[in-house]
Order: sequence, then structure tokens, then C-alpha cells
Amino acid sequence: EEENKDQIRGIESPSVTVSPSSVSIASAGGAEDVTITTNCSWTASSDADWLEISVKSGGASKSGAVASVSAGTNKGEAREGTITITGTIGSAVATAKISVSQAAPAPVLSLSPGTLSFPLMGGEQTLNLKSSADWTASSNVDWILITPDSGQGSTGSQSIKVKTEANTESDRSGKVTFTMGSRTAVLTVNQNGKADAEDVTVEDFFSRPAGTDKWYRITGEITQI
Repeated sequence: EEENKDQIRGIESPSVTVSPSSVSIASAGGAEDVTITTNCSWTASSDADWLEISVKSGGASKSGAVASVSAGTNKGEAREGTITITGTIGSAVATAKISVSQAAPAPVLSLSPGTLSFPLMGGEQTLNLKSSADWTASSNVDWILITPDSGQGSTGSQSIKVKTEANTESDRSGKVTFTMGSRTAVLTVNQNGKADAEDVTVEDFFSRPAGTDKWYRITGEITQI
């Protein structure tokens, strides 16, 4: 009714248009330009704290004012937001909306390295895990220990400790499966066994350096210790 009164009094009605009226932003973030054309003063507002527009207000512009719609990195689910351009002349109001969508990051699950090798005496090594969501790890053998065996997603690498017990048998291999939703990554763990022992005489054995984790198969007679 107020707008009709303004028209009767010869006051121009507000007009607001935006182009484009919808934009998409990659999960890594970015900005897209939009053109705001009005015959009146205007203001811009966002309904989401992750969504911004570079120009918050302006005046009438038949050629259009250019503003950038931007969003930072999206670390969660796909999301949508709206920027509203509101133009006014007197008590009359006109609005135009810019719909903004931002994709979710691509799921990431990777291991480095993908294979670890241990001596027969066992030991502990570290691998780097990248996971964009919660994950769990499980081994198909009882001689491999993973610490931690579960965790939350992160943007960086997580250090995972892999420990093996001493091997009293022949060479062996096991696998650790890391699971994130429907995705999996497999670590292969190899460990030397006693079959790799070196054949040496008693004299050769006592000439070898002490403190190594190497195994020997000794032949000969020990007459004195």
C-alpha cells in the first residue's frame, strides 16, 4: 500500500537485480564476481558466517556495481548460503538474492609409506596417515601392534606407531587395514625370520661385532667360554 502511494506521488519504485543469481565455490575456497544493478541505495547481508561479500553497500548504478562473493576453505559437509541485496526508496523496499553453494572436500585416506620391513628381533617404526574423517585400524595378525588404532580426521598428517614382536619363525607378513567410512588403505608389514640366519663357524662368530640383531647358525665345537 505504501509503495502504491509512492507511485501515485510519482516516486520511483526501487529495483534491484544481481547477475549471476547463483554461484558455486570450490571446497578449497575462493571468490566469484557478481554485478549488482539498482536504481537506489542498497545494502548487502549474508546469512552465513563463512560467506562474505566484498561490497556491503552502494548507490544507484545503471551500469552495475561489481562485488566479490567469497568463502574460505570448507573442512566439513557441503554447504549453502544466501546473500541478500536490499534496495530502498523511501518506505519502498526491493530485494534480490544470491544463492551460494560450496562443495565438501574430497575424502582423503592415505598412508606413507605403504610398506614397512622389520628385522627378526622386531621393533617400532612410524608411518604418516592422512585422513579427512574419523578412522580405525585393524591388523590381520596378532604380532603387529598399532598405536593409536583409531583417530579423528585432520588437515595434516598423523603419526602412527607400528610395533612388531620378535620373530621366532620364518619370514612373515601381515596387513593393517585403515578404514574411513567406505574407504580403506592397507599397510603391508614384512618381518625377517630365522631362516635368514648366517652360517658361520665358532671362530667366525666370536670375531663378529656385538650388539647387532643379526642371527647366526653356528657350527663347530666350543671348548672354552
